[in-house]
Amino acid sequence: MLAVVGMQLVEKHVIKSSHKYYQEIDNLCFLSKNLYNASNYLIRQNLFKTGKILNYNQVQKLTQESVDYKAIPAKVSQQILMVLDRNWKSFLAAFKAYEKNPSKFLSKPKLPKYKKKEVVYLMQI
Repeated sequence: MLAVVGMQLVEKHVIKSSHKYYQEIDNLCFLSKNLYNASNYLIRQNLFKTGKILNYNQVQKLTQESVDYKAIPAKVSQQILMVLDRNWKSFLAAFKAYEKNPSKFLSKPKLPKYKKKEVVYLMQI
């Protein structure tokens, strides 16, 4: 199924629980979410303590020994951290623009959120 999200064309795949790779995909999604959230936590805590945001290389060094990082292929773990780094850079850019001209925004930019604990599965009936 193709859909337009924002201005990007995305492809959505619905994987039934009866699919032979469902358990493996489910586990990888779970580990990916955990790595994203744990890394996001490190960045947020560092921001609150020091006022500085950890960059990709710093987060990668802090998380490369974690169970979640090691359980996923290295290139996938790195991509997860790159996405998180991009989210934080976008937040910083938006926050700086907000400080210069708040009237361009509906509200103050918020910190990147954590991924939800539960994964919602869409089932075809």
